[in-house]
Amino acid sequence: MIRCDWLSDEFQREYDRSMVYDLSDPLPELPELPGQVEVCPDADVAAERLLTDFRHQADCCVRAFGDFHVALPGDACFGALYRRLLVDPLFRMLPWRKTHLWMLDAYGDSEPAADLIGGWLHDHTDLPREQWHPFRDEDPEAFDRELRENFAFREAGQDRMDFVLLPVREDGALPGADVDAPGAVDTSVGLALGFGALVRARMQAVAGFGSDHVAPVLNRVGDGETLGLVRPNPQEGVRLFYVDASAFAEASST
Repeated sequence: MIRCDWLSDEFQREYDRSMVYDLSDPLPELPELPGQVEVCPDADVAAERLLTDFRHQADCCVRAFGDFHVALPGDACFGALYRRLLVDPLFRMLPWRKTHLWMLDAYGDSEPAADLIGGWLHDHTDLPREQWHPFRDEDPEAFDRELRENFAFREAGQDRMDFVLLPVREDGALPGADVDAPGAVDTSVGLALGFGALVRARMQAVAGFGSDHVAPVLNRVGDGETLGLVRPNPQEGVRLFYVDASAFAEASST
């Protein structure tokens, strides 16, 4: 059950569902993860579950606040996920005109992160130009001013990211998680949202699918390693892991 303080009981019931989806084979051994875990039979179902919750979160935030603020990563593996947001009929009705699109960090493993995110979700949607907020330079203070200006119309306590998508990178790193700052910080990969912005996010969604290293990294998390990925433990929101169970079955058989 996803619990957000501003959701109505009626809407919360939409989330009151089994967290294990259509697993016909025996469940592989999965790590104990610090958050709610949605266990899915494969990467495709995990992606669909994540995007479905993304859509619900967007609709709820627009209903409650009038807009939706989301921070996304620019790793190449998310290109297919962003494309699915555009072409899958389940997600075509996203409220893009009410959405503010931010970057998680400047890391890009095949092209600049801003090019990948903006190329899919700004260029091919009706997201207003002024609501796309890429890291334009290396000045954290300028970006922090942009954050404050765009959250100015929200009540105190509601001025935070509504949805942050976290990648499971090969080393479990999350550059911004190493610096306790409420806005942007300068890191080895360029600008990134700092620890303070991440822990206050209304919803952290961890994409536990799509790469060969997902199972090894999440197993390390389950063993208690405080990797950057899980260091910003949500203080005022929820963290959900969308896990491809088949990745763990394959890992255990090798």
